[in-house]
Formats: sequence, structure tokens, C-alpha cells
Amino acid sequence: MTDFFLAVILISAILMSGVRRVKLLISGYTVQAFCIFAISFLTAVRTNDKHYYVIAIMTLLAKVIIVPLILTHSLRKIKTRIELTPILNSFWSYTLTIISIALASYVSSASNILYIKEAISLSIVGSLLLIGRRKALSQMIGFLVIENGLMLFELSLIKLSFLIEFAIVVEAIILFIIMAIVIGNINAAFDTTNTDYLSDLKE
Repeated sequence: MTDFFLAVILISAILMSGVRRVKLLISGYTVQAFCIFAISFLTAVRTNDKHYYVIAIMTLLAKVIIVPLILTHSLRKIKTRIELTPILNSFWSYTLTIISIALASYVSSASNILYIKEAISLSIVGSLLLIGRRKALSQMIGFLVIENGLMLFELSLIKLSFLIEFAIVVEAIILFIIMAIVIGNINAAFDTTNTDYLSDLKE
């Protein structure tokens, strides 16, 4: 069952890399977050380890419920909800993503770390969204996708204490809220969230 959710994560990552509608990016992020929650919960049931139960609960509350709600709220304030002129077009985004996943599969084949291929793939896709998109909201989703990759990587490593896990999730939520507020202010001031316009600002 875990393999099914890992496959969904990879498929959603590939699809997200080329779509231009911000709403679809939010949906893709939510699907990934739910899959990470499911993997954490299945691992907790299999091992009966409270560490994984804690991660599952925090992932469900923060990444599956709270973050998508804030993203959707931010989207309602934006007039243009489609990436009209991304830096990387769909063809190159899909191409680079598929090549990156293939390389991640090759590199991770010699590693005993669980979920490393998916973690690397999400980090690469998130980086492509950060680099290849102009809208601040799309770039923020890229940051969140990278964080999904880090969460998968965490599931593969030595157990962290509850306080460290809680601090990681809280820090991510705080950064996310700050970014959402900044995006709202940019949109209100300049009637756009295209970050290219910020380079024209003079002191």
C-alpha cells in the first residue's frame, strides 16, 4: 500500500511541474501531503511507534488541512490565476522533471534509505517551481513541495524527538503564513504577484 502512495507522489510531482493553473498546483500539493500522511500512518500501524503517529497527526493538521486552506484563501485575492509566461515552459518543465526523477532513481538504487528517490524528486520539482515560475504564489508552492521532500526524507532517518518534530512543522507554518501575507500585500500594492515587477522598484 505504501508503494501506491509513493507512486501517486511521483505522478503528482510530474504533473505539477508543467501545469500553469495555480489551483492545480494547490491540488497537487494537497495530494502529496495526504500521501505523506498515509505513509506515516501506515508506518505507525505497522511498527506501533508513537513517533510516526505524531508525524501523521501533524501532517494531517498542518499540511493536508491548514496550509491548503490558506493557499486557497490567498488564491481568491489574486486576479490572474494562471502562469501566462513562466520562465520554463511546460515542455522543458516536464522534460527536466522526468530526467531528474530518472537520475534520482539511479542514484538512490545504491542507497538503503527509504523514500530517498521520492524525497529527491520532490525537492527537484519544488526547485523547478521556484526557479521556473514568476508568480509568488507558485513559487511559494514550490517551497512547500521542497518541504514535502524533506518530510519524506525525515521519515527515512533516525527518529526525532517530539519537540524537534513539532518545531519543524511550526516553523514551516510560520514561514508559510509570512509568505502568504507578503503575497497579499504585493498583490494589493501592485495589482499583480509577478515577482519580475519587483526588480523595477527603485529606492
